[in-house]
Amino acid sequence: MPDAVVLGDAFAAKGDYVQAHSQYMLASPSVPGNLERLCHVTSLLGRTDEALACTQRAIALRPGVAFFHALEGELAGGADRAASAYLRARRLDPRDVKHASNHAASLRAAGRFAEAADAGRAALSLSPSSWEEYSSLAQALERLGKPTAIDYKAQAHALCRLQADTTRCVAPGIDLGASLVEAGRAAEALHVLRARVLHSPSFGRAPAVPPAAAAAAYFNLAKAHTALRRPCEAQGALAAARASGVSPTALLLDSDSDFDHAFGVAASRCAAGADAAAARRGRAEARSAWRR
Repeated sequence: MPDAVVLGDAFAAKGDYVQAHSQYMLASPSVPGNLERLCHVTSLLGRTDEALACTQRAIALRPGVAFFHALEGELAGGADRAASAYLRARRLDPRDVKHASNHAASLRAAGRFAEAADAGRAALSLSPSSWEEYSSLAQALERLGKPTAIDYKAQAHALCRLQADTTRCVAPGIDLGASLVEAGRAAEALHVLRARVLHSPSFGRAPAVPPAAAAAAYFNLAKAHTALRRPCEAQGALAAARASGVSPTALLLDSDSDFDHAFGVAASRCAAGADAAAARRGRAEARSAWRR
């Protein structure tokens, strides 16, 4: 008859975590690997308190196992507590990139951005081709006001486009585009947002991405066009953002009136530009007629 661990593993492989948990409960906790299975599957069942108690019991029995400290970090309430747990995991297993990456994320959540940047650099050194680690480090550097953050964002987006599904690269692309706009690099932002994120030079053909992401892309596209003094294009991008149905607060605007104001300014400038262009054409035609 198969033992409890074998049966538990079979149930876990099928996604039947309830039956897996029942089998792992029968296994001896003194055998290496058994507590790891029990604590992990308990966390997968969403039984956070039970899983945390299991993990703390495991740490008391086997304090030198990095897995338990990392699981405690995942289950712990509070970013500082999670950061401490992930730091212990890193010290026990310094070559595991997940420990460094999770440590960096918990430090960012705790507002400890200088430490998060150090942990992010460590994670990147362990996985130098990971776009997620470039993005993680960029977030910490941005909060520290470091201008190099934008370079890491650019590298994250470039690697993402090589490695991942297109829709996964939308968020880092929008983030990069927004940062380029804020840095006064509107032409580069335009290229990233239009050619790389929206995948089309026209406003109406975005890929299958969440409405909030598409709205953010169009809104930042409008800001880039505005910086380049292209009010008609800005108006079109704002119209596309509005069509997404996303609340202005999702675009970091206080209210609908702020969005309406931005749209109105773009529309007014677009109309003024069109009138000026018509006037120039009229003067040119008048000069041509006078010469004849």
